[in-house]
Amino acid sequence: MAASQSVKTVKKWNPRSRVKLSPFLTITPRRPTFKLAAEDDDWYARTKNPYQGRTESEELERRQEANRRVNGRREREDLYSDSWAGDEYRGSSFNILTVLILVSVGAPIIGVTFALATYGKLW
Repeated sequence: MAASQSVKTVKKWNPRSRVKLSPFLTITPRRPTFKLAAEDDDWYARTKNPYQGRTESEELERRQEANRRVNGRREREDLYSDSWAGDEYRGSSFNILTVLILVSVGAPIIGVTFALATYGKLW
């Protein structure tokens, strides 16, 4: 099938064909641009063999190496922060468990201290 046979007919472009969606919004079409595909500019032919003769393991190694170059030898940049290095936590030892321990131990100590200090004065 020739390239000219696959081209469909298109209505003539009218610069005055505006679409009024609301009193404040009107859409004016722009002049359409068309590009006829040459025979060597075939998307299917370009993407038919994405590995270009490489095996899957070679392609995987190529992509990992490109990723390492970009991310400074780290496997995934999104896994690294101030507190995390990959799957290893390197942050401070102060976390929610520490807060729970402080509250559960501190509240009774503060209560008993207050009760002993005010015994005979308030109750």
